[in-house]
Amino acid sequence: MKIKFNTDSMAYIALFESSTGAHVKDCLVEEHKLLFVVEEGHAGLAIGKNGTNVKKLQNATTKQIEILEFSKDPVKFAANVFRPLNIRGGYISERSDGVRILHITAPKNRMLARVKIKKVKSLVPKYFKIDVVEFS
Repeated sequence: MKIKFNTDSMAYIALFESSTGAHVKDCLVEEHKLLFVVEEGHAGLAIGKNGTNVKKLQNATTKQIEILEFSKDPVKFAANVFRPLNIRGGYISERSDGVRILHITAPKNRMLARVKIKKVKSLVPKYFKIDVVEFS
């Protein structure tokens, strides 16, 4: 899937990549927050030792910085979104009408899990051929 960037996103990506050396796959800009989706294996580089890169970027942008490591595997990507919480399992199924469903067994009854569920439901279909994300 091709991702389109606006001018703000491109400026933030340029700043991020030049500051961290990590490669960015996507940047989501919110009013008080920036979410950088980095290539697989680049999360440590993006964060920096003791979080120094994140702190520098927060100071430079006056926005909260969140870093998410991409994975080509939709279940692993969903697990990355849930960090520091652990999902208990996941798999993909396809209905007879061709609808692809990502099933995730996620932690329940925690405020953070609810926030992460919303994020998974918005990000997974953006990067993968998944039509529905279901949680149990």
